[in-house]
Amino acid sequence: MRYLPLSEQDKKEMLTDIGVSKTEDLFKDIPCQNNGTVKPFAAKDEIALSREFKEIADKNTASEDVPCFLGAGAYRHYFPAAAEYLLSRGEFLTSYTPY
Repeated sequence: MRYLPLSEQDKKEMLTDIGVSKTEDLFKDIPCQNNGTVKPFAAKDEIALSREFKEIADKNTASEDVPCFLGAGAYRHYFPAAAEYLLSRGEFLTSYTPY
């Protein structure tokens, strides 16, 4: 059974309080971007689609390819893989020393 926090009566009362009769009325002012028609893309195999995504991604500029002047510690750091493991150990999370 899904968790539904509101009963149907709760929903009706809330909609009445805000002045609408159904949930769909809340979205009537948002224009439809595609006028109800969606044109699907032509089917492509996985390799062609992967190449297309790579071409699109290659148009982006990676932060490591340009100087970063953000400051405040917002720059690339070397973080050893062992550090994450060590930080997750309980004995490093508290000053309590078990005997």
